[in-house]
Amino acid sequence: GGLPNRARPLELATTWRVRMDQGSQEFIAGQLVAVLSSVADDGTPRACSIFYILDPAIPALIFKSRLQSDHIVSLRSRPFAAMAIYRHDSGYSRKAGIQLTGTVERVSTAAEMTRYVNQYSERLPGADEHFEPIERLLENDVEATLWRFNISEYKFTDNWSGRLDLTYSDVKQR
Repeated sequence: GGLPNRARPLELATTWRVRMDQGSQEFIAGQLVAVLSSVADDGTPRACSIFYILDPAIPALIFKSRLQSDHIVSLRSRPFAAMAIYRHDSGYSRKAGIQLTGTVERVSTAAEMTRYVNQYSERLPGADEHFEPIERLLENDVEATLWRFNISEYKFTDNWSGRLDLTYSDVKQR
C-alpha cells in the first residue's frame, strides 16, 4: 500500500482551505505526470501529458505549457478541464488513479510565479534550465509559462487499499 517508491513531496496538502481526504492528497502529491483534457471551440477534444507540482493551499496542480499549444488555446477560451493521474505500476486487476475536474488559469503574479518556478524546479530535476526569467514568464508573448489547474471535484480508485469512489466528490463539501 501507500505511495510508490518515489521521492516524497516537499509538503503534503494538509493546509488546503477546501477539503480532500488525506489518501487522495498523498496520491496526487506522490505522482509527477497527469493527462489534461479540454475541448476546443469547435468541439474537438484535446488531451496532453503534463508534469505537475501540487499547490497544497488551493488545491491546484501547477504545470508548464506553451501558449500556442492546442490545449492551452482551447483552455484560454474554455477554461474547464479534466485530469487523470494514475499510479504507473498499475495493471488491469490492480490499479490506482484519480480523476479530477476543474478550471485552468494562467499564473499571473510575480510572487506566485517565483514560488512555483522554485518548487517546480526542485521537484522536477532539470526543469530550471527550461524557464525564462520570472518577468518574462509573465509577458503575453512568452513561448511557455506556468498554468494552474484549480480542482473542483475528484474521484479516486486504489485497489491497493481497497478504495473505489463511485461518484465525484466536490472538494468544497468534503
